[in-house]
Amino acid sequence: MDKKKLLVFDEDPQVRDLLSEGFASVYDVLATRSLEEAIREITFDHPHCVLLEMDLPHKSTSMICKILKSMRDTEAVPIILTGQKPRDFRFVEATEMGAFEYIEKPFTFQQVSEIIKRAIDLPPIERRRSKRMSLKIPFVIRGKDTFDHDFEVSSVTEGISQHGLLVRLPLRIPVGEQVEVFQTEPDDSDGVAILTRARVVWNDSDGVRGPFWHGLEFLTAASGWKAT
Repeated sequence: MDKKKLLVFDEDPQVRDLLSEGFASVYDVLATRSLEEAIREITFDHPHCVLLEMDLPHKSTSMICKILKSMRDTEAVPIILTGQKPRDFRFVEATEMGAFEYIEKPFTFQQVSEIIKRAIDLPPIERRRSKRMSLKIPFVIRGKDTFDHDFEVSSVTEGISQHGLLVRLPLRIPVGEQVEVFQTEPDDSDGVAILTRARVVWNDSDGVRGPFWHGLEFLTAASGWKAT
């Protein structure tokens, strides 16, 4: 069986060596610091996952993310961004660039290995498929939490795309759980209008305290959002 392709773009040679040697038996790895080489790999060889330093010079990170998300053959390729700043400060920015995950440096090989495997194993429909807009829109979500308890909570969206939502909630909903999403009516504080059904495809499993990040995939077409 052919190995899946992993593209690693990092300025640090130690990081490139660590990942190249560590993944050599599992993936076909191209580890580079050359923008031209990275673009060529993306355009012609279509990697199955991209591990990308977030603070590359000359806006190279943003360029690579845009190239990946703009082509039909690579729009579902998971992007994992890495950087020196804490995850709490960079995760939202990373997801707005199209990332599947953000990993804070220094990281361990085991940590990266688990995230890459999780990203590659996800069906394409559960990966980021469209540009997400940063919009704060009030909503109500109803379903069951990780303890199988019914809940109904109000919050605001952190990001919206054609296919789903990025939200922060005071409780954790298990991956795979289906929920109902309502949008609060601005003119009626006691009423809500049903918007759509969605399924949790990702949550912040590493978080100890809330609020917890969740990625929701729409199951039915959204009827339209009213931004605040």
